[in-house]
Amino acid sequence: MNLTLLFLFWCSGCSKTELIRESNKQEKIWATKNITNYSYTLRVNCYCSIERNGPHLIKVTNNKIVSVNDQPYNLEQTGMLPTVNELFQIIQTKLAQKPFDQRLEYHPSLGYPTSVYFDMDNRIADEEVGFIIENLVKE
Repeated sequence: MNLTLLFLFWCSGCSKTELIRESNKQEKIWATKNITNYSYTLRVNCYCSIERNGPHLIKVTNNKIVSVNDQPYNLEQTGMLPTVNELFQIIQTKLAQKPFDQRLEYHPSLGYPTSVYFDMDNRIADEEVGFIIENLVKE
């Protein structure tokens, strides 16, 4: 049986500073691994097209997406899909915007985000966004 453990960083009373500090800590862990070539499965949770939601099998070479579902990356077809480094940038940007709610989970040893969710405004429907990264493999 394949059992994956995750590090969950979530708390309702955390300050923006604490959330940013934790994200920075996890990003440093990821950076120390020096993984620039990898593949992973990404699901995007948003009120958007099926093509955007995935799941997408993404291959990254030199920190750039080179293929999605074994086809050359086509931004027009899938919309912007993030690398791990870009996902850390998204987290920092969203945290700076003071979201109403957020949930962040990180891989316990590699530090990359495994689950990201932001609800920026509880008064607006369908603006929530989430990303789930699974099966990350160093190439």
